[in-house]
Amino acid sequence: MTKMSKGRRVADATRTQRAKTYLQRLEESGGKRVVTDFNAMGYGALQELLAANYGETQRDVVIRAVVEAAIKHINDSGTSRLADALKAWETGPGPN
Repeated sequence: MTKMSKGRRVADATRTQRAKTYLQRLEESGGKRVVTDFNAMGYGALQELLAANYGETQRDVVIRAVVEAAIKHINDSGTSRLADALKAWETGPGPN
């Protein structure tokens, strides 16, 4: 928002449409928005992983950690797709 000379604020008129467009693209690509709150231990772990270059952003760290946990805990018949996705993510631009 920008502040006008008379003290009134002008809202970003395109924000809602941009958000809707982003969520639509995310859904069309097979993704889903997930909002979560971290407790102190989880947030500390997230920060440690960021500091260790586990991912470039919090989003990257969370996605990589979830995918790696899934690969580790899913039976062999279900891991190939996840393993391929992780390998592509590590060598490519990252998840969309």
